[in-house]
Amino acid sequence: MTSYSQNPLACYEKLIEKEGFLRDEIQLSILLVLNALQRSLINKRGVLSGIFGQRPFNLYLWGAVGRGKTLLVDCLVQSLPAHQVKRIHFYAFMQTLHAAMKESQGQADPLLKYAQSLGKDLLVMVLDEFMVHDIVDAMLLKQLLQAFQQVGVTLVTTSNVPPGKLYEGGLQRSRFLSAIQFIEDHFKIIELQSAQDYRLRALRQDKAYFQHSEVSHEAMLACFKRLSPCLPEENVNLWLDDRAIPTIALANDAVWLDFNVICGAQRGPRDYLALSNLFHTVLIERVPPLDDKHSDTVRRFMMLVDAFYDRGVHLILVAEVSLDHLYEGTRFEAEWGRIHSRLIEMQSEAYHQKRHEVKSAI
Repeated sequence: MTSYSQNPLACYEKLIEKEGFLRDEIQLSILLVLNALQRSLINKRGVLSGIFGQRPFNLYLWGAVGRGKTLLVDCLVQSLPAHQVKRIHFYAFMQTLHAAMKESQGQADPLLKYAQSLGKDLLVMVLDEFMVHDIVDAMLLKQLLQAFQQVGVTLVTTSNVPPGKLYEGGLQRSRFLSAIQFIEDHFKIIELQSAQDYRLRALRQDKAYFQHSEVSHEAMLACFKRLSPCLPEENVNLWLDDRAIPTIALANDAVWLDFNVICGAQRGPRDYLALSNLFHTVLIERVPPLDDKHSDTVRRFMMLVDAFYDRGVHLILVAEVSLDHLYEGTRFEAEWGRIHSRLIEMQSEAYHQKRHEVKSAI
């Protein structure tokens, strides 16, 4: 972790130098805002003395996919004391919140108590991919935001849409409008307007289907880092519905998995829908030849492809055989025609330009 004596801009400059990223003037302008936020957060808890300025402010950073929101927030996180920052995907955070609410049924002000339990140790809570699709989440959100403000936890969020488009078309949306108003009143709202889609540029550089014989682990790790510029964690668990899924590498909006882990026994549609909500890009390696002897595995793989295709997830596969020979059975011949066609389309630039759709109902 970078020393918090370095500000987000300094972290950004070091990352550019190390990884060879292009310097983006619009990103640089937002980094000045992040610098101010970092100074105010550090001064708030007296981590560094002699720094005076504005009070900490909540931040809502939004913009189209691939513009660098994750990278900028990563620079902010690296510039703060690690033990006083909690960063989590919004979907995963809401799952954790619902579990906490279930445990505290019957208690007074459970949301406030939950915020207090987090606020004892935190300077800032970072919620990535802030999107609301579930009516239960929508009804909780204003009270939750108010609770964090009451206990003094600063919120930093990233989203693909402005606050006014959150939960658009949702059931009983009129009851959610006060939450939108709260965000507009209590958050600094900034749009990242960069015209460059950095993730699409990385996808253009890399194939989406490899055979083991033509690619090394190091090459795939380099590909993974290009797709998710924040530093990945290697060999850590991803938690879905209180179940651990071992990963090869995990970043904010990308995950690298072994085929047997994600398409083996005990996996199913809920896992694939959850992954498609959580991640823009999924890399799966060690994909074996598929046949009718392992029909359950074939069925799970088809469900995975359909779920990812429906939501615009970028799927990168490393397989033992070519795509044309990936399945050579007869039981799923009709269905496989659709899957084969989708896997080909998912390698195209037109597909890569599709918007990643996060949906509810899993």
